[in-house]
Amino acid sequence: MIVLIPEVGGLPLITRAKEIAARLGIDVEYYGQNQFELVDVTIIYLTVAGISIQLPGKSNEKPIFIDFASSKMQYRQKNSSTRKELIARAVGLKSGQSPLILDTTAGLGGDSFILATLGAKITMLERNPFIHLLLEDALMRASSDDRLVNIVKRMELIKADAVEFLDDMAITPDIIYMDPMFPERSKTALNKKEMRLFQEIAGRDSDAGFVLAKALTKAKKRVVVKRPQKSAYLDNIKPGFSMEGKSCRFDIYIINS
Repeated sequence: MIVLIPEVGGLPLITRAKEIAARLGIDVEYYGQNQFELVDVTIIYLTVAGISIQLPGKSNEKPIFIDFASSKMQYRQKNSSTRKELIARAVGLKSGQSPLILDTTAGLGGDSFILATLGAKITMLERNPFIHLLLEDALMRASSDDRLVNIVKRMELIKADAVEFLDDMAITPDIIYMDPMFPERSKTALNKKEMRLFQEIAGRDSDAGFVLAKALTKAKKRVVVKRPQKSAYLDNIKPGFSMEGKSCRFDIYIINS
């Protein structure tokens, strides 16, 4: 069960909470109401600071919150370059270029944000409505931040299933990027809270093999798949080459025009 709880005080938040709850098909609760009955419930908090998600049984932890203005993301943004960032090298991003990249598994948006920081134009797909909500909120807040507005202008978020989108898409991306969720994912690839969020709410990308097969027919230049270091190739399709980092590997499939 998932419920949405708006912050106390402020009619606009309550109005928005009702709109979001109706869109997602969930209930709205209020601070103080049935608080002790929500122990085993996933809670979406709506506050003036943004939207976050609290997982069941983790009331002692901070809710999951996407913030492109966080000190961690700001540090990475300021210190990133096409040479330093392995993901930038994997997608073939060069300084001064603005390729169109389709991220079929947006997740919490970190990879797309860094690629957009380095100049790429990103179309992000997220099919899970709750993860999409977190991303939507994060991008909205970032668009009002002078430090980030020009970056997020290059980021478009679409709620869509990747297989269906690839079948009908009107765009032709230069690069298609995939970071599918699997049981064998390295423990260092996501922190524990993020891992639980994707397993309990988003599930696993069991159709990733189908997405890769379609992506190989849709990308102009390359398809890049992020994988745990020691895992098998996705769907046993051998890439042209791979790049290895400290906690992950990028398999690169070059498209021969």
